[in-house]
Amino acid sequence: MSVVIISADSFCNGEEVAKTVASHLNYKCIGREIMIAEAAQRYSIPKTKLSEAMNDSSSLLEILSNTQTRHLAYIQAAFLSLLNLDQTVFYGQSEHLFIEGVSHVLKVRLLADFEERVGLKAEAEDISKKKARESLLKESAARQKRARLFFSVDDETDPALFDLVLDVSQIEPAEAAAAITEMAKDVKFQAITYSLKCMKDIELSCRVRAALIDSYPDIHILAKDGNVSIRSKIFKKKKKDKVLAIKKQVEDMNGVSYMEVL
Repeated sequence: MSVVIISADSFCNGEEVAKTVASHLNYKCIGREIMIAEAAQRYSIPKTKLSEAMNDSSSLLEILSNTQTRHLAYIQAAFLSLLNLDQTVFYGQSEHLFIEGVSHVLKVRLLADFEERVGLKAEAEDISKKKARESLLKESAARQKRARLFFSVDDETDPALFDLVLDVSQIEPAEAAAAITEMAKDVKFQAITYSLKCMKDIELSCRVRAALIDSYPDIHILAKDGNVSIRSKIFKKKKKDKVLAIKKQVEDMNGVSYMEVL
């Protein structure tokens, strides 16, 4: 069993490749829409607001007020819960930044010639190539800005962040899917007890963070085997009251066996 995350810019055939890989592996295929719908249902946030957080159309006020940080935390928690089921192919753009350190997660980056993408976008949206080019450049710049602000990553497209990088301008989608399928079957990407535990720990830490981030935007969570450590600068004042409030929110959450506030 493994998990495949396919990151692709718009007009790179990401969805087609992902669905083909899922068919080959007999895995479920999940896209950004399902992830956002899951987060919206869990945290009672309109899907449009969550989409804005992922599409970098949040206002400056939302960024400064930590609204985008909270929305990304909700999305990340929903994303990890979906991946925690294993045997999943996920396709999106920046979601590979939501998880690291899990050996059975195969991260794939799809590339395509920029001018080819410009032509495809212009044709699909019936706009000039100039407008299509400007739109794609703006989209890329916004994603890089978000990666720096919220994930401390200078370049979200850095090949070092992926296990496999494929140029779909050079090969057909079916060939890309075949290469990804073959790699997903490699023993290096098969789930083992340790990697499953790592996934479970990350999922729990994200879920706890999402539950607390509205009140504590700088919250830091570390979960290991059901033991949850919680840190925040806000705890320096009235710590006792805050610890009691946090315990009320967290101690009965599924997967939490012990909690400490530091």
